[in-house]
Amino acid sequence: MQRKKMADLVILLLAAMALTTAATEAAADKSPQLARVVFLTTSKACSCTLERCQAAEELVKQVFARARPGLMQRLDYARDKDRAKEYIQKYHVVALPALLFLDVQGNLLWSAVGEMAGQPLAEKLAQFGDS
Repeated sequence: MQRKKMADLVILLLAAMALTTAATEAAADKSPQLARVVFLTTSKACSCTLERCQAAEELVKQVFARARPGLMQRLDYARDKDRAKEYIQKYHVVALPALLFLDVQGNLLWSAVGEMAGQPLAEKLAQFGDS
């Protein structure tokens, strides 16, 4: 009788371990979910920064044209310095333009700073499930 109880206990433990392992693997396979993209730019700066910001502005419009409504938040440092500074400080942004991919908790998933290219942006948008 004692052996039967012990065998039943071992079977239950093995089943629990298998379920835990399966749940952990499933969670590991799931990519973090993109909740928000913050685009930091400026409308007043030196000519080289303005050129980068204007080029990024066009690129962001193209790449995010089909993204879900409300995903993109655009902040102009020249017009909304306080809000832009919050992101600049929190995510250690060193130059403009900057694009920040954030999850629901506000964790940084990916970022692009300075000159940007369309292909990597589109790939990251697709990777995080919003293309």
